[in-house]
Amino acid sequence: MTRLILPLLLILLQIAAPARAEETVAEFTIGLRGVTIGTLRLSGLRSEERYSASAAINSVGVAEGIHPFSYRGKVEGEPFRDGYIPGHYEESINTGRRQSSAVIEYWSGVPKVLSVRSLAATAADSPVPHLQGDALDPLTVLFDMMRDRQVGPICNRRHFLFDGVRRSMLRLGAPAVEGDLVTCYGEYRRLKGFAADEMARQRSFSLAAVYEHAAGRLRLVRVDVDSVYGVVTLHRR
Repeated sequence: MTRLILPLLLILLQIAAPARAEETVAEFTIGLRGVTIGTLRLSGLRSEERYSASAAINSVGVAEGIHPFSYRGKVEGEPFRDGYIPGHYEESINTGRRQSSAVIEYWSGVPKVLSVRSLAATAADSPVPHLQGDALDPLTVLFDMMRDRQVGPICNRRHFLFDGVRRSMLRLGAPAVEGDLVTCYGEYRRLKGFAADEMARQRSFSLAAVYEHAAGRLRLVRVDVDSVYGVVTLHRR
């Protein structure tokens, strides 16, 4: 009897087991003008049924004393083809100029802002939440850009972002290939809900995301992004 039951149990366990999730753990140093100013750590899982991610950004060194900044975020939802349908998102941010937090629930991809706390004044063109069904939360977009993946198309992507107050866009254009490296050039653009002085200062920020072929997978190893302070560089540890 045991000889019959054990193989049957093994077969049932294999059938019932969830699809193997792809895990990403990525740690980056953040540099500006040759000085390390912060760290970023992102971890996430993506399976056929669910995805989840968390991220933490912290200022270090000189920046911690002069212009401290931080970010905490977590999200979970469902993958959809090569995209995502968020379910729940939370963030807490200190940019040095602005402190804010937000909790967003999604109903079939349409965001419902449960809470928003911000010291910044509300912009005249603040986006209406229930009209942002085409937008993802910032962490889902970050996870999509930073997650390890099978070798295949990596660039030519565009995402709209909505953080509960502001709407923006991230675009990665055609790839440039050099050896084992694939570079996606693109831009981040502010769209709605930003303060007038932010929009007047700069609306579009160019960026380059560099991926490396490693063991049959593509890994993000570097990001260069324009900022009002100069080019910020993320190096994977």
